Amino acid sequence: MASTEPAGAADKGDNPIVAAAPYREITVAGIVLGIVVGVIMTISFTYAGLKLGFTVPASMVSAMLGWGVLRGMLRKGSIVENNINQTVAAAINVSSAGVIFTVPVLYLFATERARGSSDIARLAAAAHMSVERYVNAHPGLQVIRPEFLWSMAAASVAGAMLGVLFILPSRKQMIELERLVFPSGVATAQILKASGSGQRRARNLAYGIIFSILFATFIGLPGVVHRLPWPALEDLNVSEVFHLPAWFVVTIAISGGLTSIGGGYITGRAGLVLMVGATIGHWIITPLVVSRGYHPATLEMNVVVNASERWGHLQQLVDQFGSACRRAGDCAAFHAPARELIAGDVSHWHVPHANVAGWHERWNATSVLGAWAYRNVTRPLGVGMLLGGSIASVVLTAPMLLAAVRSIRQQRSRRVALGVSQELNPALMWVGIAMGFVILFASAYLGARAVAANGAPALSITSLLLASLIATVWMWLANIIVSITTGKTDNSPLSGMALITILLIVTTLGRSEGGVIVAVVMAVAVCVATGQGSDMMQDLKTGQLVGALPRRQQITQLVVAWVGPLVSLVTLMILAKKFVFGQDPLTAPQAQAIKAAIDLLAPPADATAIQHQLSDATKLRYVVGAVVGLVLTLGARGGLGVVLGLAMYLPMSVTLTYCMGCALAVASERWRGKEWLDDVGIPLAAGFLVGEGLSQVVLVGADLWRVAAAGGGGS
Repeated sequence: MASTEPAGAADKGDNPIVAAAPYREITVAGIVLGIVVGVIMTISFTYAGLKLGFTVPASMVSAMLGWGVLRGMLRKGSIVENNINQTVAAAINVSSAGVIFTVPVLYLFATERARGSSDIARLAAAAHMSVERYVNAHPGLQVIRPEFLWSMAAASVAGAMLGVLFILPSRKQMIELERLVFPSGVATAQILKASGSGQRRARNLAYGIIFSILFATFIGLPGVVHRLPWPALEDLNVSEVFHLPAWFVVTIAISGGLTSIGGGYITGRAGLVLMVGATIGHWIITPLVVSRGYHPATLEMNVVVNASERWGHLQQLVDQFGSACRRAGDCAAFHAPARELIAGDVSHWHVPHANVAGWHERWNATSVLGAWAYRNVTRPLGVGMLLGGSIASVVLTAPMLLAAVRSIRQQRSRRVALGVSQELNPALMWVGIAMGFVILFASAYLGARAVAANGAPALSITSLLLASLIATVWMWLANIIVSITTGKTDNSPLSGMALITILLIVTTLGRSEGGVIVAVVMAVAVCVATGQGSDMMQDLKTGQLVGALPRRQQITQLVVAWVGPLVSLVTLMILAKKFVFGQDPLTAPQAQAIKAAIDLLAPPADATAIQHQLSDATKLRYVVGAVVGLVLTLGARGGLGVVLGLAMYLPMSVTLTYCMGCALAVASERWRGKEWLDDVGIPLAAGFLVGEGLSQVVLVGADLWRVAAAGGGGS
């Protein structure tokens, strides 16, 4: 019997093809399935992105699930119908990256304010804890104003709308004329056309989801239900097990481990380059800084503070000399005890507990040194490399950017077979762009007004209009840049575009609190927009290969694009009730990079002389990193500076576990073959990503419900 699929569409070259009328394309089943899958993946990938610092393509997961539901359960479904399903799901999910890379910056600022609060310092002292540990143990301290969240929500919706509209005129140039590869789009098309193996992949995806939900529940349930017969499992710290110095980090993630392994497995061999950056950052630079003593005198006080919870005489020392050390740099009183702790030479001290050993104190002391070196040396170098690599990407894509602009200017409305236009109506595009700009301006105004209501200097309407215009123009350019980069390498340097947005807006509005908030608002919009634009081009590439009509995909994505950022934002707010962003397991590395850039451009007004000295040294590291990232990316191409920079500021627990997944994928392909990898391995790994993130969000929600049911107290 003849097939009812437009399977031959991809065999006629890259010319635009309009799907024939008999094929089911936009259907209720396909759209509803896409929305459900998109929302579930957005929840899961919001957690995964906060853990990993990046996300993985959702289109392939959606296509696998599509065959399982449309063919396996509903006993119907064409290739182009499943293509609409994956377009909808990916359009909803892709915005999660834009939200999680930017919005957590506000939570990081809130945590920083809590660390500097005298009230928090008193509470920490009463609890016999350092301020750092006290804040990290109380997620409720990372409070941000509701007006800021509404502003971010509006900005993300504007970005989702503008991201789709801005990239549509470039479709012909990128896909038909330049014939960019768009690897994920091609891979998704292969899944759509392989309908015979689609149901098998869907089953393996379901197995991966079920396993990861069970595993994540087993790991996380002790944090929700107390007095269980098993304890909460922590990350496997190999350095601690073998009594290695804490600054030589060898850690395998347990909580979130399946997310890291799954992401690495899907990426495969290409992801192993992250281990190069991690080795340079965590096993060369950080140990070198610590072993050579390249740290400020105040760090010795931190070493003593960290041990003061176990040693009473050290607490007395902190109470007596801590203030002078923090404010004036007079830290001589801490030198001798810090040296003894670092060497583990505490045998002559009074031992308050029998289980305190010299190696244990040495471990704790070197962990303080290693953490400082990572935060103040390794990570700034990585952030600089990311920024330099992003700038280099703009330079490398300049020729294609100019070609795309020329193509946009030359385009006219075209008609094809059956008199149906392939592209979205230009008038509708201009109306949508105008609406998006108005929403973007409103989000900036809302954020600036909230800052002014708190006593900060107000920003004028003219300044906000100028910032909105600059952000909109840059959003258009960044959209094309990221789409070109994605089409050539499958890399989407979203955070790099957000960093450049911060630079543009803070330079325009100044370093006031209002200027910083508006800069973050615009960064949210740009990050969401560039994610939507690159995803739209991936989906259009897929559609071209399976015979879909571009206009239908464009309308579908435009209609549902606003859903994803709102789902991701709500998920983020739920997770913030349980986890402190910036700390394991949700380290939010991309947001930390953006916050570091803001600190560089707009340091706190009450910073001490010592803090200014440290800030100046950190600025130099950003510059050095930027130069290295620029040279690497221009010389080696392929976004090498961005990738190595990312690996240098990701926690080693994430990178090492992720690269274990990459190595497993390489081994699987060698031992079992490419077909097994595509049909079994990758679906299982995708299931790990979806299941663990979803489970973590459900567990957090259950814990919040438990606390609320107990009247705000623990059980």
